[in-house]
Amino acid sequence: MSKLARMVAWLTAGGRAARNGTTRGSAGGMAASRSDAESANPGGQDHQVFVYSDKDTQRYAAGRISEVGTPRIKGDRIWMETSVRINVPPGDVVAALLGNWQRWWRHGVVETAPVPTDLPATHSDGVPFTPATTFRFKPVGYLVKVLMTMSHPTRSRPDGVDTYRMPVDLRGHFVGPGEMIVTARPDGGSVLVSRWLGVRNTTLLPTRLVARLHFKAENGTSPLQHHTGYAGLIGCLERHDCLASPAVPQAPPFRSDASNRDGAAG
Repeated sequence: MSKLARMVAWLTAGGRAARNGTTRGSAGGMAASRSDAESANPGGQDHQVFVYSDKDTQRYAAGRISEVGTPRIKGDRIWMETSVRINVPPGDVVAALLGNWQRWWRHGVVETAPVPTDLPATHSDGVPFTPATTFRFKPVGYLVKVLMTMSHPTRSRPDGVDTYRMPVDLRGHFVGPGEMIVTARPDGGSVLVSRWLGVRNTTLLPTRLVARLHFKAENGTSPLQHHTGYAGLIGCLERHDCLASPAVPQAPPFRSDASNRDGAAG
């Protein structure tokens, strides 16, 4: 068996184990109890408590998370974007993105982390980068780790439409620039666009597969862990799906040398 085949088999087995250890709430709008929510996160490491079940929240957000175009792959770098329609004003979306992701990203792990000292002064196209929040993030709860720093938003009104742009710096298993753009819709809602702008894949998996897994984690269909991603943000903002904002555990110091894969991954 080749190294790649062994890695895929290991990831698949890990995903099955994680899913088998996850207790899903009942569908059909039934509220999940605190004990159900805690059992859905083995070890209690993410302390998430939600009003609605995983499947109900995923169904509520169905059709509102989409991939924009086709990912562009060049070597180990990825350009791609995901669009999310949310029926609340842009200011609410920006506040949630700059707040505690542990409150709405289901089955992930979020840890506070110090701001890197070598952040760029400007984003990839010259937009100022002024750090607003930094956290260590495991999108599916295990395996993949990134250090994510988001900049304070810049606000503009192209064609009279409120637009908030937040540059993002990624390190760890994924390294490079991204951005979050939140735009007002005429009906009072918002569109969130999450972009990778040449992010480098430092995992052992093929880059094209990583791009697919990234989108699946965002829309809640990852084979490594179901019901992650932006469905939780939609439910949190529109239905007050999050009961409380849990405390974020302190992460150990992060070594910023991206060439050291073990150090970069945490």
